[in-house]
Amino acid sequence: MKVIFFGGGLFPLKTYTMMSQLNYINKLGLVTISNKSQSGEKNDMKNFAYWKGHSIYEPNLEDQQQVEQLIPQLQEYDLGLVCNYKYMIPPQLIKQIPLFVIHPSLLPDYRGAAPIQWALLNGEYQTGLSFIEISENKFDAGDIVYQTSYPIRRDTTYQDLSQSLATITSNSVDYFLQNYKTLPRRPQGTSDLKAPKQLPKFDLENLKYPIYNYYRAFYGTKKKSIKLKYMGKEIYIEKCSWASDEEKDLLSDQVISSNKKQIYTINQRPYKSFIYLKQDREFFKIEEFRYTDRSLRLKGKKLLSTQNQFD
Repeated sequence: MKVIFFGGGLFPLKTYTMMSQLNYINKLGLVTISNKSQSGEKNDMKNFAYWKGHSIYEPNLEDQQQVEQLIPQLQEYDLGLVCNYKYMIPPQLIKQIPLFVIHPSLLPDYRGAAPIQWALLNGEYQTGLSFIEISENKFDAGDIVYQTSYPIRRDTTYQDLSQSLATITSNSVDYFLQNYKTLPRRPQGTSDLKAPKQLPKFDLENLKYPIYNYYRAFYGTKKKSIKLKYMGKEIYIEKCSWASDEEKDLLSDQVISSNKKQIYTINQRPYKSFIYLKQDREFFKIEEFRYTDRSLRLKGKKLLSTQNQFD
């Protein structure tokens, strides 16, 4: 079997690595973007493909001439997989070989560029993985060929979930490649749950989602984490958790400082070293953070608690 993979970045790397180990794949190629991946980080997929001696193509698919130049190379393969690729695949390439898209959600829910983040923002308890037929001139809209679900824990962050789904994808690709010809197809249908690339801004004064879900959705992305102002200084939240029942009771009875009734502290050990955010009836504990201004960080410490910053 000869397979070509369209993609870049960290998420599909495990899958591409797994495919390189399948003995029935006798030719594996990579279509990616030049130099860096689309998210700006080092393109580890390209480096791995180069190390393995695979054919690497780096066309600009918005350039018609480069699209036409890719056609004869594409015809050397039996099928292609697309995951985390910058460009929409043009119709003239789709007509050459069977192409399938790997998408980290249970389509039709969360079509778009940020399905993992939006599932966390919305507090979903389940997500999954979809292999679909590619569609012309529209992202993530083809018939579903294979799906598998995955539970989301209450404390799961983007970093956790993206790594878990990357592993599930790599574990599923062997089954898919050996069965894609006979697996039944079904239309996606419609869904109101979308996953646009633009994520909502975290604004403590105007929250559209639970605070903890902002943290879960942002932590591990390019946004790093949610940012807020405390005691006149901007901080990134690096570790956050739900407040315990005991903490909730103390916060209800012993709040000693507040900022517009949203940021609290407890003047009692062992909770003096934490700050708490309140939304509706829920409290969230900030355990570790860092200043946005590097000059304010304590020497030798990247992650800090409330105690060693403000005491």
